[in-house]
Order: sequence, then C-alpha cells, then structure tokens
Amino acid sequence: CGGNTYGSGCSQHCSPNCGGADKACDHINGTCLSGCAPGFQGAHCVDACQLGTYGAACSETCNANCGGIDKACNHISGHCQNGCVDGYQGHFC
Repeated sequence: CGGNTYGSGCSQHCSPNCGGADKACDHINGTCLSGCAPGFQGAHCVDACQLGTYGAACSETCNANCGGIDKACNHISGHCQNGCVDGYQGHFC
C-alpha cells in the first residue's frame, strides 16, 4: 500500500492523528508507526487523551488551577476549557 493507506485492497486510510511528518501507518493493520500526534492515544491514534491529560503521549497533566468541577483542559494544547479558579488567569491558569 502507498499514500498512507492500509488493509484489504489498500482501501482504508491511516489516521490523520498518526505521529511523524508522514503520518504513516502499518500497511496491514493501520497501526501508527511513529506514535500519535499530541493529544491522541491508542494504536490507531483515534482516542483523545483521558480527562485531565494532554499533549505528546498524553503525558502532561492539566493545571490544577483550571476551573470547573473536572478541571478540564484541551487534550491537545492543555488550555483550560472552563476558565480558571479565582485568582488565576490565562490559557493555562
């Protein structure tokens, strides 16, 4: 298969969330060859980071000063989604 395709008849496309400059995946099963782009996880890089994490390999933790009950942040950038707790400001609080 070529052109970032895989599977039977090369009819399926690699996930756009595959890591690396070429976003390549295995030509048989579609597993991303260079890991995932920041904010995504799993063999096919289709799952967003779990709540409370973000970035490359979902290894970063949302800032504790993010607002809201769940202190959520964007799974890619880490920007706080619900503003900040009192006394803090900015994208990362």
